[in-house]
Amino acid sequence: MALWQGAQRTIATQPIPLNPVISPNDVSYDLPDSDAMSVEPGCRVKIVMENPAPGVANGFACPESPTGYCGGMTLGGYSGPWTIKVVSTAVNSAGTTGWEMQNVILYKLGVKFAGR
Repeated sequence: MALWQGAQRTIATQPIPLNPVISPNDVSYDLPDSDAMSVEPGCRVKIVMENPAPGVANGFACPESPTGYCGGMTLGGYSGPWTIKVVSTAVNSAGTTGWEMQNVILYKLGVKFAGR
């Protein structure tokens, strides 16, 4: 729950990067959204741990990434349910699991983004 609350605060108080994975040199931002503080996970968010890929301590194989590896990924659409896949070495990380929770919050808020 602490990671979810951190994700809420981040969305509510900081500019929201919308495309940093696909456009790292030209990131688009949305304004912070204080409505994030009222978005709850409910029963529609499941965390699944993935084993690290051989030789990649903080990533698992995932074709959606430009590198072929992900530390985490959010599966699901705007209405959920959502599954957050996270490499087991970073499951307690605000930068990994928290980032994927931000994606769920953004989905729930109806924010359109790609490449997060």
